Amino acid sequence: MTLKTLIEEAAATLSRGGDADAQHDAERLAARVLGVEVAALPFDTVPGDRTVWKFRKLVARRADGVPLGHLTGTAVFCGLELAVGPGVFVPRVHSEAVLERGLNAVAEVTAPVVAD
Repeated sequence: MTLKTLIEEAAATLSRGGDADAQHDAERLAARVLGVEVAALPFDTVPGDRTVWKFRKLVARRADGVPLGHLTGTAVFCGLELAVGPGVFVPRVHSEAVLERGLNAVAEVTAPVVAD
């Protein structure tokens, strides 16, 4: 089974579980297991048994609701890749809009004081 087929299988599993970003999540998990960026995934290769086992284990955890960032160790927020893990809130896309509104609100202030 090629990596492409394995990722498609995982995306279908995640999608059935209600994951709206199933393809993206499956690709991020595959990249994590292989130690490469998503853009460098070797879709036409046949991964070894251990790689398949690690990947399917991560997919099962994602299907159980574990945040993607906790499984990959990182999350992107406002273009920055941040380290995340258990016990850490994973930044959400809608939080970027909140940040943008806050930055716009203090844009004209000379020396703003901002606390989170």
